[in-house]
Amino acid sequence: MATKRQKEHKLLVERQQHAKLVKRGKIKPATWENAAKMLAEAFGEVTRNISRTFDAIRVGVQRYRK
Repeated sequence: MATKRQKEHKLLVERQQHAKLVKRGKIKPATWENAAKMLAEAFGEVTRNISRTFDAIRVGVQRYRK
């Protein structure tokens, strides 16, 4: 089990690695705008999947009733 100091060190290393990648241009800096876009895309995908599922259920029920 990791101690509090080990967890803090791990977070520090992760932040440093992230900063290096941003500096090199490998990834975009984390911003609220980027996070909001990612959330919106994920939510849109979930919504589309739910819509497809309900469409399939509706079609199945209509076929069953015929």
